[in-house]
Amino acid sequence: MGGAVDGWAFLVARGRREGHRTILAPDFLVRRAAHGRLAATIGSSRAASSDTHVDRLDTDAGLITVFWRTAPLSASGLEGGLGTSAEVVDDRGRPLVMVYGIVVRGPAAGEVDDEDVELARLAALACYRDFLDDEDGFEARASEAFRLRGTVRELGDTPPPDLPSLARVASRRAPAPIAVVALLAGILLVAGGVILLTSGRGEPTRPIAPHVVASTSVTGALARAAGATDVRLVAPASLRSPAEYEPKEAELAAARDADLVLYAPGDGFAARMRRAAPDAKFLRVTLPSSPGAISAEVMRIARRLGTTSAAARWITRFRASYRRLSAGLRAGRGAVRRRVVAHRAATRWVAFAGARLAGTFGPTALTPPQIAQLKRVAPAIVFDDAASPIGRGLRSLGAPIVAVSNVPGAELDIIALFERNARAISAAMRK
Repeated sequence: MGGAVDGWAFLVARGRREGHRTILAPDFLVRRAAHGRLAATIGSSRAASSDTHVDRLDTDAGLITVFWRTAPLSASGLEGGLGTSAEVVDDRGRPLVMVYGIVVRGPAAGEVDDEDVELARLAALACYRDFLDDEDGFEARASEAFRLRGTVRELGDTPPPDLPSLARVASRRAPAPIAVVALLAGILLVAGGVILLTSGRGEPTRPIAPHVVASTSVTGALARAAGATDVRLVAPASLRSPAEYEPKEAELAAARDADLVLYAPGDGFAARMRRAAPDAKFLRVTLPSSPGAISAEVMRIARRLGTTSAAARWITRFRASYRRLSAGLRAGRGAVRRRVVAHRAATRWVAFAGARLAGTFGPTALTPPQIAQLKRVAPAIVFDDAASPIGRGLRSLGAPIVAVSNVPGAELDIIALFERNARAISAAMRK
């Protein structure tokens, strides 16, 4: 049996205290509580290896084929490729090893594509971080299907896999005439998370992307990084503090027509927005402060959208840009030795600049005792928050003051935000 094949990411691993367990598994296994079969079969301690192994397992959800690899968990992996290469160990000093890869429903054979395996690894790492943060309370995560690009093929009749959530969304949003043509033609192509309806000749007519409504440019930029192309903001991108915006009811009503609505806990209008549409449409976004957390949150949103391929490409670009920009700042004159005092909303940029945090201030107005205390620190530079700047009160310290922003612009580009802040910090460091 040939044709395109869907796969699901999975992860089996140990915790720092807990033994081997299934951390990430296909949604059809989790729904039937059959995901433990993965840990029971391939979860024993194994040496790290880049070789791809193949097993076929009988589960309560039917026969599955598992393409898996092993890799040690490193500090770099936990920080999205930006930490050290040191191995992460458990409470007994043993290295933690990931058993991860792709599950195919039914008997299958062939070779998995390295890019598909990398998608599975990124999804696995995002879940592994959450598991290590709360081993006692963690419950297995369900992965969604994505179209494989390798030579994997099904070998026989298998139960039809559940449609990815994005396919259901796209079929609802398709104009009726096109949907009928596609149904009659019997063709629905899934490419990188975007549904392509085709004509009877197999030619794509037009892509249908999910419509995302985002509370602010911060959540909107995460959606764009995750692969969303149709993003509408509730709070205008021109605002310095978009979370404090008070939208009109008509603006909140946009959530009703969305396929997915993103909001953050700090959004002042989040409660009002949530009353505008069914709960199933909403995804609460954690505003990440580290590059590794940014990558993990982008991939979490992409799994909901069905755009993991696009998200993985963005994460690769983001990592490269972060390394390049951070290295440039660290190479600046005396950058490593620079002592920084920073607004509490700007502390995340200190490590990016290769500097050392010597004190903090804000968000409330500075008092004379606070200024005197920070002056004793003798900082070389002051990082202020562009959204609520109060650092002008520290001019008596004699250090250059740079306002850094946590809010992307109208282009909804996180990488551009890092580039702008890098230029501002570099200019201040040269003073």
